[in-house]
Amino acid sequence: MQALEKPRSRKQATLASKKQLRQPLGSKIHLIKSSEILEIILPPKGFSIGLIMLISLVTPFALGFNSLMGGVGASSLALVIIFFCIQGSAIAFLLFPFIWGLCKRTRVRIDSHELVVMHDFLGIKWLVAPPALRKNISVSKLIKSNSNLLNNQPLLRITAGSTIYYLNRYTHLTEAELEWLIQELNEWLNLLIINNL
Repeated sequence: MQALEKPRSRKQATLASKKQLRQPLGSKIHLIKSSEILEIILPPKGFSIGLIMLISLVTPFALGFNSLMGGVGASSLALVIIFFCIQGSAIAFLLFPFIWGLCKRTRVRIDSHELVVMHDFLGIKWLVAPPALRKNISVSKLIKSNSNLLNNQPLLRITAGSTIYYLNRYTHLTEAELEWLIQELNEWLNLLIINNL
């Protein structure tokens, strides 16, 4: 009787029926949320297949010159110096992808005015694209058979005007993390719209 006399609005009923998702156990995503900002800090992506291939190509240059230098001898000092320079460059070239794969984070920050996506590598920050205006931001799950050829997983897409971001490009997202982030983003964006009315 009470439900018939005072029915809830459709929007309230839909929100109440939705299951509130929590951050999956073991997830390394850091979420900062307040009434003014929502910031998602995505962990490093790690080592992709392309990076592993590059490392395997450079490794012989980093390790292989010691045996060659034994045959050259001390008579050819210039050749020894060249070998050391090539080997030192190859070692430095190997170290950078390791540090990059383990330390580069991506920050997605939305406030009442704009959306900013930036990379953060050991305190050095740069924008992925110019900041996008907050209005017309939409968050969706994109299922496309050829979008991710390696594992064919759905993508988390944030659209702001003509700018589109796919968060899977910056980190590995499990299906549970993707669903949780979509819910958090949509809830926060809807709350911001209600507060701004």
